[in-house]
Amino acid sequence: MGEKHALENTSVPLKDNIELTDRQTVILSVLRDNVPLNVPLKLKVARKTMQRELGELQKIGAISRLGGRKFGYWIVNEDWK
Repeated sequence: MGEKHALENTSVPLKDNIELTDRQTVILSVLRDNVPLNVPLKLKVARKTMQRELGELQKIGAISRLGGRKFGYWIVNEDWK
């Protein structure tokens, strides 16, 4: 349980002064490895938290959504690899 707070409070500096949290870094790593997105279970976070994190990553241009809600998937944009 202490791990959850540690993931939220730390950040990794990136290009253009954008910082990712440890949780966002793990999400990008999982997406790069093309692992099915079971990150909410792995990180023990709520579905809503996962949606918020994916939204933030999409907002800064780190990931893109291909396809629709039901059969779509997330990819890491080339300049973030």
